Amino acid sequence: MNFEVFVLPAIEVQGTGALEAILQGVFHTIIFNRSLYSKCCPREREMDIFEVSYAVSENKEVDKLVFEGIRSFLRKMDEGKTKTGVACLEFYTVKDEPWGIFKYEKKTIWEKWKVPVSISKRTITPPQSSEIQASQQEMIRHCLTQIIKKVNTKRSHIPPKEASKDTKRLGCSPFAIKYDESSNSIWDGVKQVLKNPPKLM
Repeated sequence: MNFEVFVLPAIEVQGTGALEAILQGVFHTIIFNRSLYSKCCPREREMDIFEVSYAVSENKEVDKLVFEGIRSFLRKMDEGKTKTGVACLEFYTVKDEPWGIFKYEKKTIWEKWKVPVSISKRTITPPQSSEIQASQQEMIRHCLTQIIKKVNTKRSHIPPKEASKDTKRLGCSPFAIKYDESSNSIWDGVKQVLKNPPKLM
């Protein structure tokens, strides 16, 4: 089955702590804007390290899944001894399908978000730190703005709302955060962008 794929602007940071904070903001922004039920109460959250805020839902289960998914992604990067990767958020539906006299749960992905990330190897001197901090905050705001634009312009592929146990529990479609195994093909085109980043409007 075909599904919609969104590739967000590449993110370059100085360490895993900063990367974890940014991915928290990125994924929570996507999930909040794909929430299915109005009873999903919004709350503003400040991003660690950076002076950027984003909206999250008051849902502890979503918080847990995002936290664990990002930690799993960072472990994959560490295990592969790589400084680059693509973090992926997948939304899917779950339906019971017949299999003889039995039934099984069939997962169907309907939307995927890809975030190319890179941990910089550059040595930063104190005079450079404030400039880099400001640049990264602008990069984050640009990324969050792109999410808002994409979620509002691409909606026809979203499946009908279904009051399943998962959607009731999460307030959105079930989702998973993964390390994208096909990330090399994306990075072939992204490396040049990181070397020569476009000017942000």
